[in-house]
Amino acid sequence: MNDKTIKIKYKIHDMTTGLYQDTGYSKRLLMTAEPKWSKRGKTWTTLEDLKNHLKCLEKVRINISPLWEIVEFNKTIATGIRYSATALSSKKG
Repeated sequence: MNDKTIKIKYKIHDMTTGLYQDTGYSKRLLMTAEPKWSKRGKTWTTLEDLKNHLKCLEKVRINISPLWEIVEFNKTIATGIRYSATALSSKKG
């Protein structure tokens, strides 16, 4: 199998709960919101799509947690490459 045909996909993993982020968010009291999480979560096919998702979360005042990590997947297997979600957010800090 040629390595060039391997498609890398991305998920957002919460290191504290072990869950993966889905699209969308739940509205809470007043002006706060919280992202949705599940055991499988959403898979993003490009980093650009993932960055756009993080920007949308920030627009509804959801802070990107340093306890969230981006996990790269090759099909259904984690490749071992993980990095902080804050590295992709627009408010790097």
